Amino acid sequence: MSAEPEYIVPVQSSLCIKLFGELDVSLNGRPLHGLQERQGERLLAYLALRQGRSVSSTALAGVFWPVTESLDSLRQALLNLRRVLGNAAGRLETARGVVILNLEGIWVDAIVFDNAIAENTPELLRQAVALYQGSLLEGWTESWLEAEREKRKVAYAEALYALAANALVTADFRIAASYLHRYVRCRPAHERGWLELMSALSNSGERLAALDIYHRYRDYLNRSHALSPPATTTSLYHEIREGTWTTSPVTAPSGSVCASEMEEPIGGAMPMKSPFYVSRPIDIQFQTAIARQDSIVLVKGSRQTGKSSLLARGLHHARKRGTTVITVNFRTFSEHDLLSMEATCLRLITSLSVGLDLEFTPAVDWNPLLSPNVNLERYLLRRVLTAISAPFVWGLDELDCLFARPFSEEFFSMLRSWHEKRAFEPAKPWRRLTLALTCATEAHLYITDLNKSPFNVGTRLMLDDFTPGEVEALNRCYGLLLNSEERAAMYDLLGGHPYLTRLALHERAHAAVTSGHDGALLEAQALRPDSPFADHLVHLGAYLEASPALRQAVEEVLQGRCCEEDSFFRLRSIGVLHGADRKHARLRCRLYEAYLRKHLQA
Repeated sequence: MSAEPEYIVPVQSSLCIKLFGELDVSLNGRPLHGLQERQGERLLAYLALRQGRSVSSTALAGVFWPVTESLDSLRQALLNLRRVLGNAAGRLETARGVVILNLEGIWVDAIVFDNAIAENTPELLRQAVALYQGSLLEGWTESWLEAEREKRKVAYAEALYALAANALVTADFRIAASYLHRYVRCRPAHERGWLELMSALSNSGERLAALDIYHRYRDYLNRSHALSPPATTTSLYHEIREGTWTTSPVTAPSGSVCASEMEEPIGGAMPMKSPFYVSRPIDIQFQTAIARQDSIVLVKGSRQTGKSSLLARGLHHARKRGTTVITVNFRTFSEHDLLSMEATCLRLITSLSVGLDLEFTPAVDWNPLLSPNVNLERYLLRRVLTAISAPFVWGLDELDCLFARPFSEEFFSMLRSWHEKRAFEPAKPWRRLTLALTCATEAHLYITDLNKSPFNVGTRLMLDDFTPGEVEALNRCYGLLLNSEERAAMYDLLGGHPYLTRLALHERAHAAVTSGHDGALLEAQALRPDSPFADHLVHLGAYLEASPALRQAVEEVLQGRCCEEDSFFRLRSIGVLHGADRKHARLRCRLYEAYLRKHLQA
């Protein structure tokens, strides 16, 4: 059985443009020659990727030629391109200072790929991955191509992972492994691919191949990032090697989580040794950015996606590598600590001095004639970065606590200035300082001058809800309590919400440990007052009741209308809505939608 359809070009297309891999252009079934003349092939590829959208002649000329000769060169190149295109030349339109490649009757593999990805059905995803015959215009180094190439590479990888997940649901482990092999080649830094590939190979009876995948992953991490595999993957490796890995999720015994592990509280940062932590691709990305000593590493995501847990593990890994690390959680600050810029800076200096066992003498280290941010900066330079020679990572968790404070823009401008000082003050040890930040709030709602924001520089990582594969990994941590049908039903209800997914599995496991049975499926009871989700949902409802504007925004989304932009971003920050913008706003999960329809319309 083939994992994907053959690569087929529609015969009815007179002009066919193949952009994946090496450029291949054919007219009426025959290769089109002469495109190399005067940038013809690059001009045709650029216009094809515009997908029928116009581009101004001036902008197009500036992409390929120096300003002094650009328009004349463009005119000559367009004439040559029309000559080469022959009876398809009419597709190249120029009028009123714009250029368009009319794609009607033209077949372009990248456009067919994009449309198939957008439809997102298994059949069309299989067609999309069949079209991907290599990276977009392989070997080309043009700067305009970088974003286009990366967008398709990400889409290709996600399509492979989705197809593998579909195959795993139906227990087609060999088909899943074929997709996952290509996924890890495309996205080697993403642990989930290696993890699922090991699982699929083990389930299909290829135990030695599964163990070899772990060795390949370990070698890749060590060679490329000087890292070791995360605990989740290593644990699976030992289970497969020792023969304790259960090959059938449907028949796996439930209730394999011991009672002591069930005492671990749910909510907030997870303990470092928690057996329930699921490592995600962003874990490796975060560790890599810290190892590179990037100036700022931001982990952003909605509430209850696991930002603090990820930060704690990433910084723990940095400590093991010899990096000096101090972490501050702003939710532990008292109201007095957040009363003013001076109080906050003093509190931060105190945390540095205590955490690093350094002296802080106010009479010496705090000059009342200087501003609070200058005093903090002086302490950081004179005491901290002078006292330690190793790279220093300062973790600032839950920065959301500062956004509504009157001094927030001043504080964030200070963090941004430390990033800038790497370039402007190279003689000072700024390059040894990395700020590891977490927040959920949309910074642009509070920081009016983007040049003073630390949230649009450095490395920015977005932590999303669990994927189906990550839910499966968590299910494995709980002893494979759910079979594939139950897992799919839970994902449909909760949408991969990390906190709610763990809560659901915890309740299921607790029933198995305490009463010896699996417990009822949660979907039928999700909205009842005795539901494990009840407290969470009541708190959500109360929060919206306290804010008429946010309540109205949710009601508008439930009715299929656009809400106010400010309300959309606030609701997305607190984890109520998802979507790229207010026009595409939706409730974060079906449980939220069902509860809020009932609660807000009561």
